[in-house]
Amino acid sequence: MLRNSFLTRNLDQKDIDKVVNALEPREFLEGETIIKYGYHGCEYFLITEGNVQVLTYNQDADPDDPDLDKKIQSQKIIGRGSGFGEIALLQNGKRTATIRANEDCTIYALDGSVFKTIIEPSIDKRFTSQGFLVDLQMT
Repeated sequence: MLRNSFLTRNLDQKDIDKVVNALEPREFLEGETIIKYGYHGCEYFLITEGNVQVLTYNQDADPDDPDLDKKIQSQKIIGRGSGFGEIALLQNGKRTATIRANEDCTIYALDGSVFKTIIEPSIDKRFTSQGFLVDLQMT
């Protein structure tokens, strides 16, 4: 699965092994919120079973607005083999979407410090030289 992700496919075997050893399995029930828009991000997630709903909001949406669900800009479903949570880690910022389990899911979480130590440097090397992610603050 890691070999297919654009974030990890160029890692060498040593780094893949470090990532695999750092992954922690988590179970989420249908409807359960995995990450919430506007909250600080400290983990990256990989879906191994099930699928999740990704909800993005209007640019001016307040995460604490009781009517936040009325300000959904887009939504999509992603499933097995997909990852999420990297934007907040790469930008040292807040979550840009809410992710909810669309069905019962098994998801592996990777601590942000491991992400930043192993994965982020490979993204930096591959994409900044190609003009992608140039505007992201990589610290």
